[in-house]
Amino acid sequence: MRMEPQQRAYNLSHLEVVVVDDCPIMVKLLGMILNSMDIKKLHCTTDPVIALNEVSRYRPHLVITDLLMDSVDGLTIAKAIRYCQDDELRCTPIFVLSGFTDKQHVLQARDAGVNEVLAKPLSARRIYRRICNLIERPPRFIETASYFGPDRQALQESFSNSDRRTMQVVEEDTENLQIDVD
Repeated sequence: MRMEPQQRAYNLSHLEVVVVDDCPIMVKLLGMILNSMDIKKLHCTTDPVIALNEVSRYRPHLVITDLLMDSVDGLTIAKAIRYCQDDELRCTPIFVLSGFTDKQHVLQARDAGVNEVLAKPLSARRIYRRICNLIERPPRFIETASYFGPDRQALQESFSNSDRRTMQVVEEDTENLQIDVD
């Protein structure tokens, strides 16, 4: 399960990660995946309360949590991090793992301020790509009366004019509106 060096663009050995999932097998699997990326500073637990204490204590570069857990779910963990008093800690990237990737669960995770929702089953390559995305395009955080978290409106990628999609209204008949997308 080890990612070979030629598969990696970044040295991640300095990263500190807190992992929480109420399934011990998933915690072990995530630990092995992250170790394959040379991430050695791992704080893995099946207890969400311990995970929150570790987030405060170790101030990790990334938190990975399961979405649905028995005692405290991943959304509660995300909200606790996003609404803590420590301005630096509340900007910690958060990945939520879930076997439930329907629109409702994804929107709930987004509204809780998570950076990424990763569908189970997991792959080392997918997790690595999401970590690289954080490095290459760090999220801008926003705060409103009811939300603190990554700016969902920020354009994360820049496109040249030739790469942009354009829309043209072909007919202006509102009953049979046709739109071409190039």
